[in-house]
Amino acid sequence: MTRAFNDYLDMLHGAAPADDAAEIAAAAMARLASFAFGPKSICTVLIAELEGEAIGYLTYFIGVFMDDATPTLHVADFFVSAPHRRRGAGRALMLGAHRIAQDLGASRLFWTVWRRNHDAIRFYDKLGAVLEPQDGSVLMEWRV
Repeated sequence: MTRAFNDYLDMLHGAAPADDAAEIAAAAMARLASFAFGPKSICTVLIAELEGEAIGYLTYFIGVFMDDATPTLHVADFFVSAPHRRRGAGRALMLGAHRIAQDLGASRLFWTVWRRNHDAIRFYDKLGAVLEPQDGSVLMEWRV
């Protein structure tokens, strides 16, 4: 699988690899392969490639928006390596997810973005996404 997803995108963010980076990347890729590409997949991964190298990915799963009982596509993770940003890879990944959502009859896509990540918010705004009004809801995490 594209050299263990290019050593898990060079350990995310292209930082200088640690001594055990290849081992960590291989373990992460094995976990990802088991739940994204296996017979009981719980998510799907779109991969952006340039000349055979993975330069970004978007991971998603399908859920239900109960307000109108329609399918929704939830973007779980989205990443484009820094040297390849602002060159269309991120747009292609998001448009691919949007197309998949349309094909499924989904009513919307959901994802989270850090409030302070202004570049990402501008990028999503240009795609036509809207920042949901702050209605007091917060993202909760409960570790297992």
